[in-house]
Amino acid sequence: MPMPKNKLPAWMTAPLRSRAALVLAVYLLAWAAALVGAVVQLAADAGALEELHLTLAEMQPVNACVEGNVLISENEDPQLLYTVSAGTQLKTLRFAAGYDKAPYERCLYYTTEENGAFSGSKRVWPKENADGSLTFTLPRGVRAIRLDPGSRTDLHVEVWDIVLNEQHGALTYFIPAADTLVLLLIVPGLCAAAVQCGLEIAGDRRRKTHGSEK
Repeated sequence: MPMPKNKLPAWMTAPLRSRAALVLAVYLLAWAAALVGAVVQLAADAGALEELHLTLAEMQPVNACVEGNVLISENEDPQLLYTVSAGTQLKTLRFAAGYDKAPYERCLYYTTEENGAFSGSKRVWPKENADGSLTFTLPRGVRAIRLDPGSRTDLHVEVWDIVLNEQHGALTYFIPAADTLVLLLIVPGLCAAAVQCGLEIAGDRRRKTHGSEK
């Protein structure tokens, strides 16, 4: 005679099923929102971002001098300025260069106003690529940029390439960055837990209310 299967009571399995369904629903909603956001971003950028390659001659050096494709800093704050042409959108800048010594801090300032001043509140930090080049990602509406290629006196920077709006194909829009991926993995679970907790609290209050009425 076959042994009866051990089954958990329905009152124990029902909450587990509902919680799993809630977590799954929140994760699906979050990833669907991310997918829609990527599609919208792709549609907005399509045809609007032109890839440009700049030379040092097309940028204005500050606290530095230029010899061919080599930038030589005159103090600890060398800068390269560039004004974005009217009607042009700027999303990314990739900076490929070689240094004669450690450059220390490198960053990119931007302004969204005509003749606006650069400040620390409008600054982005680079992502270092596998080939050693740096990629800066900017918000929309940038009108001018200030690239700080290092923070040392007598720093020799041999500039190999400065690329604006480098094209990588549509697939890159659907590959989340590391920080975005972490958020997509953690935040939906926290939201589901908060919703579940709220539902349980509301259910307890409702049961207490009905019990007092009896």
